[in-house]
Amino acid sequence: MGSRILKLLAEDDRVALIHCVALREHTDNSPRTLSIESPKLRLLHAGDFSQPRLGLEQRELDTLAKTAGLIVHSGANRSFWNYFDNLRGPNVESTKTLVDMASTHGIPIHFISSEGVHLLSGNTDACIYPTESVVAFPPPTDGSNGYTASKWVS
Repeated sequence: MGSRILKLLAEDDRVALIHCVALREHTDNSPRTLSIESPKLRLLHAGDFSQPRLGLEQRELDTLAKTAGLIVHSGANRSFWNYFDNLRGPNVESTKTLVDMASTHGIPIHFISSEGVHLLSGNTDACIYPTESVVAFPPPTDGSNGYTASKWVS
C-alpha cells in the first residue's frame, strides 16, 4: 500500500516535496530502491522503525518536524509470526514517535493500519467494516498474534 500512496503523492500537484523516512537496506551493502522515480523524492532518510527516533539523528528528526506539512505513516514490520514484544518497537514505538512529532508541531497525521484489527471484533466480512473504534475488541494478551496486536495498540 505504501508504494501506491507514494505514487499518488508524487502525481499530486499540491505536493511539492516528499520525505521518505526510515528506509532500511534490503540486504547488506544494497540500498533500498523505491518503486517510483520523481523529482519530488529528493530526501530519502535511511533509518529503521525498530530504532529510537526511527533511526534518525535528533537534528534530522527536528528538521523534519519543522518542515513537514503532513505525515503518512504506512510502515510496519509485517512479520505475522512474531510475538507482540518483538513488534512493539517497530510498530508501536515508531507510531508514538510520529504522533509526538505531529502533535508537538501541529502536523496532520494519517495512520495506515491493518484490516486485521477489525477481525478482532468477529466481523469476517472483508468488505464491510463499521466506522467505530475497535477498542472494545483487544487482541490476545499472551503476546501471540503480535502483528495484529501491535497495529491495534498503535
